[in-house]
Amino acid sequence: MNTVFLHRPRSPLDPALWSLLMAGGDGRDGPRLRILLVEDDAVMARVLQDNLVFEGYEVEHVAEGRLALQRAKA
Repeated sequence: MNTVFLHRPRSPLDPALWSLLMAGGDGRDGPRLRILLVEDDAVMARVLQDNLVFEGYEVEHVAEGRLALQRAKA
């Protein structure tokens, strides 16, 4: 099982993009940001999803990579 945490990368990233990612998706400045959460551990997925929703993001969870690819293409 691999878990990826969003953190500020060491390589340069467009500041506008980074600000958008870190601003949260509270909807005050426009539409809520959507996150596709791919995690096969149900407990970990619930914890991550609850925290992301609390921060204002719209979260969709899938447990398998194959399903994640289908959802990402949709």
